[in-house]
Amino acid sequence: MCHLPYAFLLWWNNSTGMWGLPGMELDFNFAFLFVISYNTRTSSNEVLPTSIGSINLGVTCFSVACLTLHTNSNMMITISPTSIVAEVLRNDNYDDWRACMKSYMLAQDLWDLIEPADHQEGDREGDSESIDHREGDSKAWRKKNAAALHAIQISCSPHMLSRIRSINIAKVAWDTLASSKQRHSKGSGAVSNEMIGQRIKTFAGAVSNRMKDPLLDLYTYVHKGDWDATENYLSRYPDAIKAKIKPYGGTALHVAASAGNLKVVEELVKLMSEKELEIQDDDGNTALSCAATVGITKMAECLLSKNKNLVTFVNKEKMIPLVEACIRNQRDMALYLYSVTPVDFLCNGNQGSPFLQYAIGAQMLDIALDFLHRFPHMTTAMDDDMGLNALVTLSLTPGIFRSGNRLALWQQWIYSCISIEPIATASDNFRICISDQSPSGSKSITLQVLSKFRGFAINLLKFLGIKKIYDMKKIHIYSDKILQCMCEHISKLDYERLCEANIHKALQGAVQTGMVEFVSEVIKYCPYVMNSGDNRSRTLFMSSIENRHEKVLSLLYGREASRVAFVSLIDSNGNTMLHMAAKLSPPSQLARIFGAALQMQRELQWYKEVESMIMNPTLKDVPNKNRQKARELFTHDHKDLLEKGEQWMKGSATSCTVVGALIITMMFTVAFTVPGGNVQETGYPVFKHEKSFIVFIVADAISLFSSSTSVLMFLGILTSRYAEEDFLKSLPTKLILGLSTLFLSIATMMVTFSASLIIMLNGRLEIIIPVVLLASIPVTFFMLLQFPLLVEIFVSTYGPGIFNKKMKYSNMTTYTLQQQQRFPGHKEQFVEAESSQGSGAVSNEMNGPLLTLYKYAHNGDWDAIKNCLSRYPNAKKATIKPSGGTVLHVAAFSGNLKVVEELVKLMSVEELEMQDNRGNTGVSSAAFAGMRKMAECLVSKNRNLVTFVNAQKKIPLVQACISNCTDMALDLFSVTPFEFLCQDNGHHGSYFLQCAIGAQMLGIVFDFLHRFPCMATKTDDVLKSNALIRLPTSPQIFPSATRLASWQQFICSC
Repeated sequence: MCHLPYAFLLWWNNSTGMWGLPGMELDFNFAFLFVISYNTRTSSNEVLPTSIGSINLGVTCFSVACLTLHTNSNMMITISPTSIVAEVLRNDNYDDWRACMKSYMLAQDLWDLIEPADHQEGDREGDSESIDHREGDSKAWRKKNAAALHAIQISCSPHMLSRIRSINIAKVAWDTLASSKQRHSKGSGAVSNEMIGQRIKTFAGAVSNRMKDPLLDLYTYVHKGDWDATENYLSRYPDAIKAKIKPYGGTALHVAASAGNLKVVEELVKLMSEKELEIQDDDGNTALSCAATVGITKMAECLLSKNKNLVTFVNKEKMIPLVEACIRNQRDMALYLYSVTPVDFLCNGNQGSPFLQYAIGAQMLDIALDFLHRFPHMTTAMDDDMGLNALVTLSLTPGIFRSGNRLALWQQWIYSCISIEPIATASDNFRICISDQSPSGSKSITLQVLSKFRGFAINLLKFLGIKKIYDMKKIHIYSDKILQCMCEHISKLDYERLCEANIHKALQGAVQTGMVEFVSEVIKYCPYVMNSGDNRSRTLFMSSIENRHEKVLSLLYGREASRVAFVSLIDSNGNTMLHMAAKLSPPSQLARIFGAALQMQRELQWYKEVESMIMNPTLKDVPNKNRQKARELFTHDHKDLLEKGEQWMKGSATSCTVVGALIITMMFTVAFTVPGGNVQETGYPVFKHEKSFIVFIVADAISLFSSSTSVLMFLGILTSRYAEEDFLKSLPTKLILGLSTLFLSIATMMVTFSASLIIMLNGRLEIIIPVVLLASIPVTFFMLLQFPLLVEIFVSTYGPGIFNKKMKYSNMTTYTLQQQQRFPGHKEQFVEAESSQGSGAVSNEMNGPLLTLYKYAHNGDWDAIKNCLSRYPNAKKATIKPSGGTVLHVAAFSGNLKVVEELVKLMSVEELEMQDNRGNTGVSSAAFAGMRKMAECLVSKNRNLVTFVNAQKKIPLVQACISNCTDMALDLFSVTPFEFLCQDNGHHGSYFLQCAIGAQMLGIVFDFLHRFPCMATKTDDVLKSNALIRLPTSPQIFPSATRLASWQQFICSC
């Protein structure tokens, strides 16, 4: 059976409305070229029927469009286009055929498509570009290309035609036939390697949008997963297996891997060498990288079984296949690639840190934990491209921690009931292995049934949401383990290396996202970073207030000694912590609260809570650089929210008032139209002795009274003044009472209705029960719609609050010297020369042990400090970064009295006078913390400590007044020499007086002014003011500034 091309040139006759053949005397307007294929099994003389429109032709041998068709007895067909070539192209007559074809194309003005006149013959790449340009811009070119291609096709034998059948560019067909002649001279029927390369070079290997390149066939076969067609193509063009196909420049293997055609990949790998498997596309990806993005593990196994080095190839984005799998969240692929990627390559190169960060981001925490356990130093290894490390990435991933997930009450109960086995940390000689999950044909019927039940149970758990909660808790356990592993590593670093590791950026990121687990754990292991600030000089707790993360702020309640030091700090814009609370919450935090009124209440609660932390009234009225006090800033930023809260309250109250009024009307009417009526003679109800009637009348009364109360409460809301303070207690309380009584009135109204039905139907349960069930529907709907709001308002107003005031600071587990990690590159004793010179400084390589001493002093572990000082005696006077204070400063600032008492016994008088970077002595730190006994202990050994001035020109007495520690201020006032307070033009005395007035320590103020009245007009060097000017700025100390209720005025007068 053969396919014969026939060309018919038919003309349309307008006058007759019929088709005709050339030579017929017809008046025609246009011509139509029609080409058909005919399947013939006939002999040489058999008629070939042809039907075109309404014309039937029966011919045995005919000439159409100057073509002659000959068939021999063996059905070997020769097309002899006598007007073009003497004979069709075969394997042995190319030169003659080419000469005839060239003459014909020159005569028909088609030769410039084969060899353009304005280009050299060898410049093939330019030819292709010119052809593409003409193709897109000129219809004439397409017609000429079709004519030239048709001439070539009809001038070829069937064998040669099969090689160019799929080509639709005349020049490509011409070059392909030319290459056939060269390969035929070598005895091969396929395209030579040189010609494949030449074609790829000629057309830049491009697979254009119009699918013109010969390699596009290969692309199509491979992309569709048609291995038979691919194998047939590669049998003709063997070198095409390594040819790059544009636009992305990948090979057939890349295409198959990206399309996920496993069978094609397996067959191609068998045909390719190890070197060919390493070919990269234009983006630098190998076939393994493409397989990693798809996530087919067997494909990766097939590739790596032949070339294990593929896991180390890096693309242009500097990513290895393992990182690609993590980015695409292909967990199984990542597990497999992690098990086969050399750990030396991950640790020594720049791939370990990106892999660890992307694994954490994709929540592949088991892989991340396994890698971190073996190589803890990768915690702080920086990624050159992103400029981050795993510690910073972990701080920006709140979803993997418990604090980053909000659960409903029932979800919290399920979460607490789920039990997960502790995670066993892998040993150093073990890596995560991939279990073989391929199905086994030898499973028993019982195992198969159990597997089915297991699948059903898993699907049921997924449907109920329990599986999700289980996975969530497992992720939380892994994240805690990873965080602990990281903190153990960073606790061994000195301060300089910690700064290089962006520990402050990580902490700020964790505070901004509310990751209290991260903050508390890092501070537990590295307490010296608690004072870190951002680029706006805002501390961790100021950022937690700004972003409204109450759990982070609650950590301050466990730091009573150092709380004052934080609440008195200001940022670069002059804002205090109270200014941060006065600003409007981020929209993401406000969206978590229902209703504008409750949002306003939460904002007030934040402001009041932070205000209660500031004991010194002076700090509450400190203006920022915009000259705004905290209260003024609160009013300005919450003006719109206040209006929305008022509208929300009025809208809710109006709706509920209408409902309550309707219930009042109905219940009042029902009370006088009882079921069954009244006895005519007495006027008493007929069913007054029935129990159902008693239920009816009691429920009616309760509904009437509760609805009346509800309406009164909502009227109180409507007539409220809607001041800021009203949203804190007054309005929510009225709303709680109104909703509660409205709910009670609706429930008792349904009881009243049900009781009346029971009375009237006289015990017909088949009617009573359905009606009672229907009556419960309104109550149920009201409970579902309004009861959650009622609970939320009640908890927000009268609940335990959003702040955990009982939170205690979790001290780090004490390290023993046997457990302590040795730091590389340092000696076992301090540098005596440096200490003897009085600098107190310790060399950089010894900063590691000093930070450990810092932790002991911060946590109050005297036994560990004693052991450390026994080995390093000079450490008690060494300055510790970043604060530059000694171990005494750390213990005093942390409020650890026992440690201070023991250190005072070991230190000399001169050593007690050492100052930190801010010029504070141990007494200044104790005064800041408000530790009265601590100050007594220090002053008892060196009374001169009360006269030391820090960098802010403050003495310990001023520090105590600023911290609002009245008892501490009284003790220091009694031991501070008056001569010292009055010298230097009275700077210290004036400064002390103004701070005491601001702290409302008026007894001390009166005593000092009584002794030295001249100090009232002395000007200090810091505030540039005096006590006389400061007094009017504290109106709260005068009766005129205090508004009292009538009963309060009565008590005050008594």
